[in-house]
Amino acid sequence: MVTGSIAIGALISSAVWGSFLSLSQNKVKNLQRQSDYWKGTAEYYQAKVATIESIVAQLNSQIEYLESQPPAIEFVEVEVPVPVEIPTYVEPRHFQSLAELEDWVNDWTFYREEYPWYMFGDSPYDCDDFSIVMVSDAALDGYILGLVVDTERHHALVCAVIGNDIVFIEPQSKEIMTVYQGERWIVDK
Repeated sequence: MVTGSIAIGALISSAVWGSFLSLSQNKVKNLQRQSDYWKGTAEYYQAKVATIESIVAQLNSQIEYLESQPPAIEFVEVEVPVPVEIPTYVEPRHFQSLAELEDWVNDWTFYREEYPWYMFGDSPYDCDDFSIVMVSDAALDGYILGLVVDTERHHALVCAVIGNDIVFIEPQSKEIMTVYQGERWIVDK
């Protein structure tokens, strides 16, 4: 019986050895695949690192070149004149005489280039535009003028008070009319 048990033992040992051998071979194949994967990954990243190192070297070369060049921007101090004078404040007052008003009106000019934004109503540069600009310009010069609207005639005028007199000014023609003198109306209301 000893012979039979040795044969069974040899058969079991041979089966265990075969299983062990098969498992070991599979483990070796698996480890070989992992080794190949990591070698490929390492080669991939080594190539990436080499590319990045090449780019860094190029950028460093460009930086060295730029640092060796004189500055491209030079600051030059330039005095630029202000195109518009800011008027100083003048205490507004009424005209002292008809002659003073006539002188100011005759010197006054409606500059369309200076007032491109004036356009009230349907048509630009009509009576209301001229009147508004004249009143504004008088205020800048320190004079008090008023804006008058004739609702019956649909017309805008400018008025001035000189002493006890009321004077109307037609800004488009620069015509001056005294309408109230002392205590009486000179024109038909």
